[in-house]
Amino acid sequence: MMSSEDFSDDPQIGQEKKGDLAGVGVYKFKVISRLALLAYEFNDSELLLISIGSHQHFYRIALFPVE
Repeated sequence: MMSSEDFSDDPQIGQEKKGDLAGVGVYKFKVISRLALLAYEFNDSELLLISIGSHQHFYRIALFPVE
């Protein structure tokens, strides 16, 4: 498991998603022994943070919110 310091040093370190989430990176890290995920897009020198949350229902709730 990587640390948040690893992400700040290299924002492309997360796993790039495919399909409907193409272009979105997800970085996994621990917060007080719980798994947390950070979704982001990285273009040239711009970093856009999309969502952060616990692993449970992360993709369903954080990336595809109900309107």
